[in-house]
Amino acid sequence: MREYSTGGVHVTAQTYSFGPVFAYRKFERITPFAHVQLGAFRASTGYQGISQDSTRFMVAPGGGVDIGINPRFAVRLQGDYITTDFLNERQSNIQLSAHLVFRIGRK
Repeated sequence: MREYSTGGVHVTAQTYSFGPVFAYRKFERITPFAHVQLGAFRASTGYQGISQDSTRFMVAPGGGVDIGINPRFAVRLQGDYITTDFLNERQSNIQLSAHLVFRIGRK
């Protein structure tokens, strides 16, 4: 959830997404992957107690790479391109993230 406030206007945004992940497991320590996430974008705006909210369809294609530290842990570098249509305006955002991955089982 993201919240922003400026000039008395308060904005809250949440995304819910799911979809397949395609991984290329040819290398021992590096696993590149790509995904297409589909879901919902829910946002609300408010000004002095008056608010408006909306839920819209969203698409978030992206990908990244898992870099193995050892057999159980990896670092994930990921990028997503999030597209939404909210309040009759199209928003396009890039989201970059880094994660610590704990692996259960075998590849």
